Amino acid sequence: MIRVHYISQVLEEDHYYLFGLTLAQTSAGGTAQPYKYNGKELEQSFGLETYEYGARQYDPQIARWKGVDPSADKYYGLSPMAYVANNPIKFIDPDGKEI
Repeated sequence: MIRVHYISQVLEEDHYYLFGLTLAQTSAGGTAQPYKYNGKELEQSFGLETYEYGARQYDPQIARWKGVDPSADKYYGLSPMAYVANNPIKFIDPDGKEI
């Protein structure tokens, strides 16, 4: 077995708060990677930061979805706009369709 280690420059490094708001970002220049928090594409139109999850858009500044949860009837005790039941440590929502 041969191990080869290459030293390379970090092109971009992103850090986030729990609900996805950008905490810190370092870039070596050039085009920024469009896929950020949870591997979702960051949309920065009109000065707003939203992530495209497929079924809905997510706004990390308010930790809420931009649309109603399609499975809201399953979670009647939660807001249909709440991102991962307000618990991003315990739950995931990979496509914006349900917790």
